[in-house]
Amino acid sequence: MKKADVMIKNAYIITMDHDRNIISNGCIVIDKDKITAVGGGELASCYEASRVVDAKGKFVFPGMISTHSHLFQTMLKGLGRDKLLFDWLDSSVRTALHRFDGEMCYYAALTGCMEAIQSGTTTLLDYMYCHTSPGLSDYVTQAMEDIGIRGIYGRGFTNTANFPPEFKVAHHDTEQDMFDDVRRLHKKYEGHSRMSVALAPGIIWDNTDDGYREMRKMADEMHIPL
Repeated sequence: MKKADVMIKNAYIITMDHDRNIISNGCIVIDKDKITAVGGGELASCYEASRVVDAKGKFVFPGMISTHSHLFQTMLKGLGRDKLLFDWLDSSVRTALHRFDGEMCYYAALTGCMEAIQSGTTTLLDYMYCHTSPGLSDYVTQAMEDIGIRGIYGRGFTNTANFPPEFKVAHHDTEQDMFDDVRRLHKKYEGHSRMSVALAPGIIWDNTDDGYREMRKMADEMHIPL
């Protein structure tokens, strides 16, 4: 009998394979961080698992993928929901940007990742454009690592230097800061089993023409998404 770490049995499995097969009374075998077998109930007699999950009456399907999130905004959820885009930006996000430090970004990202996993989302691309103090990228990626989600960190840029006085922040991120951060993070997570980095341009007028050309060049050079 083969050994495994986890066995999920008696599940109704939505495989999402090429033929859209559905397995009733199905079994999934997991060893270390890999799904090693998926099949009918007969699999249960072929493996001895350290942990067995009885999924009777439950559906099992591949994790969903969120391709656009702003994890730091978890702390602003519900504010300005009745407003149009720019009224909402001015009354919630831009008003609050100067208050976002590393600790707040970490716990906002942690909460957002927990909500994602609870809803069945196992892969999340976070579009992080809030950089009102240096190093905020690492707090968001650390939250992704700590929670265990598959994270794609999209490093963006907001030109806060052009903000009106009422939205003043202490630190102004630049396009060059973004490029340097992407290179650093790409090196940090290259080869990581769950974490990766992407370039995430901001609102179209925040980036220069040369900046967009540099993003395309970097994405091609490092083989990362844009």
